[in-house]
Formats: sequence, C-alpha cells, structure tokens
Amino acid sequence: MTQGLRTRRLFIFCLFLGVSRAFAQPPDVGSISFTQDSYLSEASNGVPQRQFQFFQTEVSNLERPTRLDTLNSNLKGHVRAQVSPQVPMLNSLAVNQLYIEVTQFSAGRRKWNWSQLDEDYQLGVFQPLNNTNPLRPETQGLAGIFLQLAGAPIAGAPTGLLLMGSSLYIPDQQPGYEIRDGKFSASNPWFPPLPSVAQYDEAGVLRDPIRYDLQIPETQSIVFQNSYAAQAFVGESERGSRLSVSWAQKSANQMAMGVAAYSNVGSAVIPVRPQTFGHQLAAVDWMHRWSEMTASISVLREKPTAPEYGPNWTFNSFEESFLLSPALSWKSGEWSVRVSHLEISGGNPVTQGPMATRFAFILPERFPYQRAEKVELGWRRVWTRSNSLQVALKNLWDLRGEYSMWDLRSQYQFDRRWSVEFGILLVESSTSRNLFARYQNNDFASMGLVYAF
Repeated sequence: MTQGLRTRRLFIFCLFLGVSRAFAQPPDVGSISFTQDSYLSEASNGVPQRQFQFFQTEVSNLERPTRLDTLNSNLKGHVRAQVSPQVPMLNSLAVNQLYIEVTQFSAGRRKWNWSQLDEDYQLGVFQPLNNTNPLRPETQGLAGIFLQLAGAPIAGAPTGLLLMGSSLYIPDQQPGYEIRDGKFSASNPWFPPLPSVAQYDEAGVLRDPIRYDLQIPETQSIVFQNSYAAQAFVGESERGSRLSVSWAQKSANQMAMGVAAYSNVGSAVIPVRPQTFGHQLAAVDWMHRWSEMTASISVLREKPTAPEYGPNWTFNSFEESFLLSPALSWKSGEWSVRVSHLEISGGNPVTQGPMATRFAFILPERFPYQRAEKVELGWRRVWTRSNSLQVALKNLWDLRGEYSMWDLRSQYQFDRRWSVEFGILLVESSTSRNLFARYQNNDFASMGLVYAF
C-alpha cells in the first residue's frame, strides 16, 4: 500500500473522530480506544503476525439524547470505525444503526428483535451481521422504512404492529481480504483462505495449483432488491407475558458462492462468483417474566430459494430449516445468568453443478452449527460514579463434544472518562465442518484503554 493511501485513510479516520464528537456531545455517548490483540497460537489461518493494534472510535445516541436532539433532528445511530496501522485489511466501518425517527415512522438502518433465538445466537437470519470477527459477530439493522402502529389492548396487555419495506439490500459485513496473483493473501486472521491446490496425483505431487478469478456482480443487481417484514405482538417484555409473531420475504443476508468448471491441464484458474438468494421467514416468540426469572421459547422457520447460476457453475442450495431455542434467565442485584439451547433441523447444503464432488468442501454452509448449548454469566459492581467493574463470561458448546468456545470480557472504570478493558477468547473443535474448526488457531487475548467523551 502506498504512503498516500495510508495518509488518506488516517485522514478519513480523524475526520470521523471530529464528526463523532459533534454528534455525541453532550452527554458522554462516544468513546475512543486503543486496543491490542495478541494471538496465542503459532499461526492463525496462515497469518504469521501474532499481535495487532487498533484505534477505534464509537458513537451511539440510542440510549440518551444528544446535542442533535436540541435541533429537533430525530437522528439516531450507532457507528463504529476501526483502524489497524499495520494491516489495512483489518480496517472497518460498522454502521450498525443510523435512522431518522418521526413519531411512528422511521427511515434508515434500524435494528429490531424479529426473533429472539436469532439474536441470542447471532445467526444473521433476519438481520445482517458484522462478521469482521466471526466468533464475535454483531447484529446490524435492516435498511428501509419502518412503521409502528399501536393496537387496542387485549385483557389489559398492549398490542402493536411493525411494518418494514425496502428496496435496498445490505448483506453481512465480512472480514477484509486481498487477492495477489490469483491467491487470497494471508493478511487477515479472520479470513480463512480458500484452498490453493485442486488435487494431488497418486505420488502425492501437486497436480493443479489454484488461482482464483473473483467475479463481482454488478452493484445494482446486488444492492437494489425488495424486502418486506412485519411483526405483531401482544404483552410487554418488562413484565408478565409477551407473544410476538414475525414474517419476512427478503434476500438472505449471507451470499452464496459459486465456482465454475476448470481444465485439469496445468494451473487451474477457477472463477468464483458471489450471488444472492431469497428466503421466506416466519418466527414465533413467547416469554414470561417473574420478579427475577424469565422463561422463553423461540421458533423460526426458513424456506430458502436456490441462487441463480448458469450450467457451468457449482454451488450450494439449502434445504428448508426449522430452529428451536428454549431459554431461562435470572437476574438479581449484581448478578445475571442465562441458559439456552439451540436445535436446528434441516438447512443442509445440496451441492449442484459439474464439479459438485470436487468442490463441495469449499462452498459455504447455511448455519455455523446444527445444535448448541450456551451459558452466559454477568457481574457488575459499582462503587462510585467513576469507579466500577463489569465482567461477562460466555460458554458455547456442543453436548457431543464437537466444539467449545469460551469468551471472557471485562471492563474496569477508574475515572469518569477512563477505563481499561481485558478479554480472552478460546476455541476448540474436534471436527472440520463447523465455524469453530476454521478458527481454532485464533485463540487471543486483548487489552485496551478507553476514553469516553
């Protein structure tokens, strides 16, 4: 990368800092941080570098009013920018939410709880994900026009309806990558490179080294797609019982990947093309809250359509799927605990095309896993307004012992504006066909210093 390009990126980042300060004051709704991630294994997806530094700024006015509200702007948002001075592939700008709200209307990118199990396990079925770190995904909102309508109470319980329509499609935000001489370079530990070898001969000698030709569809064919969603609910989430029913007809947030047939003579140049595909969604969520306990059950059905590829392309289509997740949570004083289970039936890939037997293993699957258990533990101690400590621990695993992930995050605030963060993430997988197998060498610890403004 040229020095001029580095300078422009730093300038854009500094400009964002200035804009964010105007967006956020007062009161404190933004932060600037410096973080270092240290990887504990020898190599992460072929990336030799073991330490990465980040400058990050984050702004959100969703919880509290900002100076913009005094201008009657009604602009709300949650935006994060990240710059890695050493590895530009790790730079990112995440616009999780950014919308204008006027009474019951809102327009822009907005998050909504369409399905509790989709939010709990961050599968990205209803809403897209920021997957720049696939083991710590973050939900992002749908982009469109939203209309909230209040209905007549039923037995004293409030009712409502949310409608969403859009002609704009924004897929999952993926880790950055770079192609050099037809190969995906090993520069981002969160982008697992595609295989560099098509096959070996009987003597074990490399037969077809692979070079990739990434074919990006026209922007307008990807971006401009219609989507519709609706949710009806009765009850309140803060007390008593609540029932919600959601529906959507839209493009899936994850794009399919197709590979074209190639010649076995010499080096294999393989065209790769991403493609959208549609799906229809239906979800039902029920929960009941007592004084300190909450029980819930969430179900989701997905009916996908096959992506459109020509006869020379090999790709995956997906079976209809049914997802079920019961959960139980408890919160009292400084402590909180949540236990949940996820079971996915269906959603299996069906590989189609002339190279189905050879390239099925590199094509993406629909879900990162088929079943999971999860326990989340939280603790927060506040001594004074400027002195507090919070810790969050999550364990996600499979009862059959196929994978396990431990994720610890903590933050100690030692001043009204200053705090330090520490985290560690550990992954283990005994199989090769799940999300955690691709990142089991990505165990890392992180430390950071945060300034709130």
